[in-house]
Amino acid sequence: MRNGKKTPTWGVLVVGIMFLAFSLIMVWLYGPLMFGTKVTDINTLLRENRVKESTGKYVELDVDAVLENFAETVHKTNGFTTGKDQHFLVWLDDDSMIAVSVTGKNTTAMKNIMDATWEYLDGKSDSLTKTPLHLKGKIEEMSGQLLSYYREALEYFNLNEADRDIYYLRINCTDTQLLSLLITGGMFAFGVVMTLGYFKMKKKEKEEAQVIEGFEPQSQEPELG
Repeated sequence: MRNGKKTPTWGVLVVGIMFLAFSLIMVWLYGPLMFGTKVTDINTLLRENRVKESTGKYVELDVDAVLENFAETVHKTNGFTTGKDQHFLVWLDDDSMIAVSVTGKNTTAMKNIMDATWEYLDGKSDSLTKTPLHLKGKIEEMSGQLLSYYREALEYFNLNEADRDIYYLRINCTDTQLLSLLITGGMFAFGVVMTLGYFKMKKKEKEEAQVIEGFEPQSQEPELG
């Protein structure tokens, strides 16, 4: 006899589909970063005067001149610091200025380049850094305090559009290729496990139902002596 209680398999399926959908969205958003496709060299955009119209696109660049670490963004979860983004004022190859955001070990590399830049500007060195930092990131608009700090840095160094191109944009390099791949791969794998789990549960449920419905109790008349 069945007790009428059903296994909550629909919830498993919904969660599985959600994670599969999220992984596809991640591929759509970060595919160029993860797989190295459709990434344009920043110097190409500079030559073609297309930087301002390229918001939302992924670019790559070799940073060899940094003027200032003008801001820091601290990420917190439940009161605990989970990460920090550092924002730098970067001097591009065509003498223009743009903001670049990095995290992790790239922060140290950028600060080393900044020190080498000032040694060059102060006449203590005859060249910029010999080890440029290769980065990939997304061109984004800036707003709020970040944009305000960027403007303050430009003003401090007396940099203005009368002398050079100033891009009030940032190249966001805080989403690394490895991290994006790990997150997307993990979401996809979890989605597959949950979806397959749903079908296994349904199959098992069906097999159990067949066994129960096919059972017919046998009764025997007692033999009279």
